[in-house]
Amino acid sequence: MDNTDPTAPIPEDDIKWVNVTVPMKTIFYSVGSSTSVSSPTYTIKNNSGRPVTVTANSFATQSSGDLTAVTSLDVALNVTNGPTVNVITDGGASIVTPTDLGELANSEGKLNEADAEDSESQELTFGYSGSFTAGDVTSTITETYDLGLKFAPTAW
Repeated sequence: MDNTDPTAPIPEDDIKWVNVTVPMKTIFYSVGSSTSVSSPTYTIKNNSGRPVTVTANSFATQSSGDLTAVTSLDVALNVTNGPTVNVITDGGASIVTPTDLGELANSEGKLNEADAEDSESQELTFGYSGSFTAGDVTSTITETYDLGLKFAPTAW
């Protein structure tokens, strides 16, 4: 069955509707003596025949550099026209409860069956921002985190 076709015979609310293009890796960084955190802009696109709700489900440390030299580190995931979600607070991963980032229109730009085609956005864009106090940092620190996203189809 083609989950990009809104008329496909897939049961409503079935996870088989989910067909989303998502970046596999994202980065945030600070350069030189700057104490601000920034990132490129990333896009999540819904290709499915049903709208999809995107939720930030988790943010966890995968492997750590030595953050003990950093006095403070705060990073937020910023959704364009959506919420700002703190993902690191005082150096520790901080998503405790899932946070809805937005609902993406289906492959025809609809949030419900009655909408006109191409009236709603199929894309969600986000990036990271934040700041830190360097403390005793004297060399590059590399951290790796996992951002867990959940995608749930919306029934007509």
